[in-house]
Amino acid sequence: MWELFIVGEAVEYAQQVAQTAFEEVDRLERELSRFIPSSDIFRINALQPGESMRVGLATLECLQLAAEVHEQTNGAFDITVGAWLDQRRDEEGRIQLSGASALAAKPCLGMELLEIDPEEYSVGWRADGNKEGVSLDLGAVGKGYALDCIAAIMRDWQIQDALIHSGQSTVLALGTPDAEHAWIVALRDPRDGDQMLGQMYLHNRAMSGSGMVTHGQHIVDPRTGEAAQGKLSTWAIADSAAYSDALSTAFMVMAPEEVEQYCQHHESVVGLLLVGDPAQPSIMSFGELARLESTP
Repeated sequence: MWELFIVGEAVEYAQQVAQTAFEEVDRLERELSRFIPSSDIFRINALQPGESMRVGLATLECLQLAAEVHEQTNGAFDITVGAWLDQRRDEEGRIQLSGASALAAKPCLGMELLEIDPEEYSVGWRADGNKEGVSLDLGAVGKGYALDCIAAIMRDWQIQDALIHSGQSTVLALGTPDAEHAWIVALRDPRDGDQMLGQMYLHNRAMSGSGMVTHGQHIVDPRTGEAAQGKLSTWAIADSAAYSDALSTAFMVMAPEEVEQYCQHHESVVGLLLVGDPAQPSIMSFGELARLESTP
């Protein structure tokens, strides 16, 4: 579910902006979905080693960002892990991990096989790589990228103050809701979505959250093929919604010291980790945290 909150504009004007924004979301879905046969991602996945194709700007930018975060996090973020997980879903859609998962994971991950040529708008697979079982899935970055595109539309329409969110997992704040305050965004308790752990105050920034999925599903560390351990949820705050989207996923499998080091080297990024006893967890924060208010 996508929602836009626009402040200080006439209703008819705001509706026109919203319609343009949602049309852009539909266009991006047609370009980036791995399930639509005409999309760039579907067609890239169908390529054989040594083959390449020209892609649209959105595809190119998403793949460049994914490759960048993959390198920055030493492989903790990998857009090829989704295909490997699909192979391990049972009839009810739950992901089943066995003790041999770690040994089976690496051959089915392939960020290092992807070749991106930004000058030619070309993407393909290395000729000398084994692509078997490897495919791209932009689920962990695509929504954030779409929010960034909507924000660009807002600016084109001279909208200065707005809040945009996708599925309540990624939110982007433009300006402020009034002259004095930032946008207030809740940190939801993953154990009970109706409860708040705290709230963040955002101004011209984006925040994304990731968490453990119930009913046998897992967030998997692409570096090992094993289920993430030790965290109930993670949040990432960044200047770009696409980056916050990718980083919240990576932070789920990165050790706290890795998240701390990442935030030290990327000063615009804030990391929040919900860790500890599930009955009474605590929040670890890294980076220049502007304002976090915890809920008693």
